[in-house]
Amino acid sequence: MKTKLWLVLLAVSFNLCTLSAQEEKKGFTLPGLANSYDLKFGGYGLLLYQYDDANAVKPHEFKPRVAFLWMEGKVSNTIRYTVMAEAVSAKMYEYYMDWVPSNAFKVRAGQFKTAFTLETPVSMTVLESVNYARSVSTLAGHSAGMGLAGGGGRDIGVQVSGSLLENSNHSYVHYWAGLVQGTGINTVENNNTKDFYGTLALEPLKGFRVSGGLYAGQARYQKAGATVEEDHVRNRWLLGADYKTDRLSLRTEWLHGNDGGIQKEGLYGTAQWYFVPKKFNAFVKADRFNTNKEIDATATDYIVGANYYVANGCRFQLNYQHSEFSDTWTADKSADKVFLQLQVVF
Repeated sequence: MKTKLWLVLLAVSFNLCTLSAQEEKKGFTLPGLANSYDLKFGGYGLLLYQYDDANAVKPHEFKPRVAFLWMEGKVSNTIRYTVMAEAVSAKMYEYYMDWVPSNAFKVRAGQFKTAFTLETPVSMTVLESVNYARSVSTLAGHSAGMGLAGGGGRDIGVQVSGSLLENSNHSYVHYWAGLVQGTGINTVENNNTKDFYGTLALEPLKGFRVSGGLYAGQARYQKAGATVEEDHVRNRWLLGADYKTDRLSLRTEWLHGNDGGIQKEGLYGTAQWYFVPKKFNAFVKADRFNTNKEIDATATDYIVGANYYVANGCRFQLNYQHSEFSDTWTADKSADKVFLQLQVVF
């Protein structure tokens, strides 16, 4: 029964990919009344197969990963809004309003992806690998824990951003700064502070950026060994760079974190090359994350993979990941995973 259901889902997904290719765009508008409000609808879904040799109970897993549906509309020439929900987990992931008086100054308010790290703002639909780097997932608010509800690096607050010093083909300076609750998505404030983040990127050549960033805040949770919940420091620093052409993409970032006195550090790098433009690419990615520098609790991931685009925005992804762990991280010295994912964008 499950096999038949997945075959049906695959067939529907392929048809959606074909439709997306015919329209040659992401999202669609509705005729009639919706157009008077400049409404646009779209979404994407990810079907994932995963093999994990470290999981003795369930090494093989086939599941719907996400099914996002979004709507955006226009209030005026400078004010737009976006709403995005996810069906698999039944959550609202994004709801925000943008005021864009100019490219140099933009304001966003609501629940959205925070622009801290170069990788976090990258949508899963264009990310080279199936998963975000472990360093980014842990230190940039992707995963839950320690007073944070995980939501792909999203939080509730206000952000200002912009691009400065424009020439004929690009801007030399890009900036993002925000005040957020620091508790993640769909949650209320649990302390008396707000978290601040800021990222500055310089682009001396088109497609090449060098960035630096700071995240400063507090999180309320019960620390290991404690009996009550208290506020603990949650600070981050980062340095990064990326370069992108039609065929080549490079990105690397170093992140340092302080969680209640526990020093953490992450460093990753990735390179992707299109053998056939807009059709087929391959990539390599390496990521070393230390969850406690005092005891050297490290995990190192080596990932190789390929992406084949069936149609516009729709692709098959194949990743192989080999992970090595220090003794203080886990009893297992290493683990191997294989990911096969179908992506549908409409």
